[in-house]
Amino acid sequence: MASLRGPAHVPGGLSCGVAGQRADTDLSPRVWSASLPATRVLSGSLVGLPSTKTIRKTRAIGLFFASGRRLNDGALLLLILPRASESEGVVFFVTPRKIGNAVVRNRVRRRMREVFRRWVYRADDPWMYGWVAKRSAASLDFWRLKEKMVALATRAQEK
Repeated sequence: MASLRGPAHVPGGLSCGVAGQRADTDLSPRVWSASLPATRVLSGSLVGLPSTKTIRKTRAIGLFFASGRRLNDGALLLLILPRASESEGVVFFVTPRKIGNAVVRNRVRRRMREVFRRWVYRADDPWMYGWVAKRSAASLDFWRLKEKMVALATRAQEK
């Protein structure tokens, strides 16, 4: 049996957690897929939020800040607008520099994107969402962030 001194390299930049074993011959996908990040699958394709659903245009984001409805929760600000067409983007995420360095901002943005993908996003949703993280969002763990985002999205859909 191999020792557990460190992760072994697996094709595609993933680790299987057992040193010295080759993932393509020694481990079944069922065994080593449990250690994979949530947004990767064995083939290497992404499972996350499709890039077509992200709003990237500065003009569209400016429209949210100018005329979007705001819901504030101390750690997060949610801006919502009615969705005009199915082909439009659905969401954008803003993490200002005052939150922290790039590592912290990216971590908060990844967590927000994953919460949105798993618990908020619906293909038939009539709303477009803009999420702005505040300084206190950096200190939230994943599950607390999930609670806050789901609560804000539920409040937004009730009004």
